[in-house]
Amino acid sequence: MKRNELKSIGELLPLVLRENGLAEGLSYVEARKAWDNIIPDAIRGYIRHVSIANHCLTAHVTSAALRHELFLNRKKLIADINAKTMPGTITEIKLLS
Repeated sequence: MKRNELKSIGELLPLVLRENGLAEGLSYVEARKAWDNIIPDAIRGYIRHVSIANHCLTAHVTSAALRHELFLNRKKLIADINAKTMPGTITEIKLLS
């Protein structure tokens, strides 16, 4: 019987996540946490629901002025979220009323 090379959990975990199709879901959880860290509490009070699906973050914003401001800064928001997660996790932000 041949003994396999020992590997650390840190090396095996990304492999197991990819093989089981869990890497994308985990990156969405990280993106949601990044969104919560980027958006201040005062602004978060005007955002009712945030969801992520198919690399698109959707936020329901109750203030039209805030929605417009977030719309103008969406490229920077995407870059900031992707900097804290895997690149390409979020490719689009939709802001709904």
